[in-house]
Amino acid sequence: MKKLYILMLALLCLTVATCKKDVEPYVFNADIKVTDIKTNTAVIEAINEEEGFERLEAVVLCSADEKVKEPKQYKMTYEDDAFKANVDGLLQDTKYYYKIIFTGKYNSVETEVSSFETERIVMPVVKTVAVTEVTATRAVCGGNVTSDGGATVTLRGFYYG
Repeated sequence: MKKLYILMLALLCLTVATCKKDVEPYVFNADIKVTDIKTNTAVIEAINEEEGFERLEAVVLCSADEKVKEPKQYKMTYEDDAFKANVDGLLQDTKYYYKIIFTGKYNSVETEVSSFETERIVMPVVKTVAVTEVTATRAVCGGNVTSDGGATVTLRGFYYG
């Protein structure tokens, strides 16, 4: 019976000694940043040029909750020495918390929780110009967009009523 315990202990030690840690070095050397932050989208990147980083899988967990409870999950794709995820469906002027989970053949590692804030929607400013050439059946009127509010103006028109 004693020999069986020694054999089991030896197998346990051998198993622990041969466990491979394939994820940590890449995670600790990764440069993680959030770019292209808009009112309802952002891009989260993890950049690491070390060979082997591309063999990992990665997902972003993103939530407006500081503890990242009930997060939305985004699969990251690998291209140009970086994992990238397009995070969408966000609310404007909101602080979001995220972490990345890297998974390798032998284990998984989570990054620390970080945050970013989406942009606030700012209404465009339009200044109307004086109405001219007024007759019984027509008039000339218009306006100028003096500030686009930080977004592309996609529709212009005139309302009469």
